[in-house]
Amino acid sequence: MSSPVLLAIECSQRRGGVALQAPSGDVHVVEMEPGARRDDVLQPAIESLFKETGLGPRDLDGCGCSIGPGGFTGLRITIATARAMAMALRIPLYGIPSAAVAALSTTTPPGRVLVVLASKGDSAWLTTMEHPREGHWIGPGALLHSRDLGPRLEGVTSIIADEHLPGSFREAAERASIDVIEPVFSARSCLQMTCERHAKDDHDDPAALLPLYPRPPEAVSLWEAREGS
Repeated sequence: MSSPVLLAIECSQRRGGVALQAPSGDVHVVEMEPGARRDDVLQPAIESLFKETGLGPRDLDGCGCSIGPGGFTGLRITIATARAMAMALRIPLYGIPSAAVAALSTTTPPGRVLVVLASKGDSAWLTTMEHPREGHWIGPGALLHSRDLGPRLEGVTSIIADEHLPGSFREAAERASIDVIEPVFSARSCLQMTCERHAKDDHDDPAALLPLYPRPPEAVSLWEAREGS
């Protein structure tokens, strides 16, 4: 029995990539250079996968994409591309939280993991997962300040966060003797979660799928500030 042909797009961060599962079950990955404009490199990367595997868009059984939190432009282009493919080809679409991609991609000790994304000032988007290799959720993500961090650290064995982690969060982790580990976001992990969702027929409505932005994008905030002045 052949495997479903599934495409996954992970472009939520500076380093991006696309992954494709072929009917043989083999996974093919194309990585993108950090900082490369997503509107310049995403479509060629997808076309490269099709050429490498001898497949085409109409062979796809489904498409998944990382939905954030992450970079405004990368998420917008990623989700627009995935939505267009899903609607044009009439295939299921799977929106994968970027925190879940990070938890699955990053090597951590066994136990409960706290993924911290979209850090700014004294707040960040927090998602707690247990046994991330199996994708078992503890609770939904939430935008929290350092004053609210205490209860979220209970039972946590490691924190996945980048260099922008607020100092107050890092200090709390040190007091609790919790290691802070640099995140990895891989298209292969995004594909793995897409495969799991596909097996459960747990798809999203393409017309309703939106990027996960913990705060209004900075460009929007600046525009609103100008309009209100």
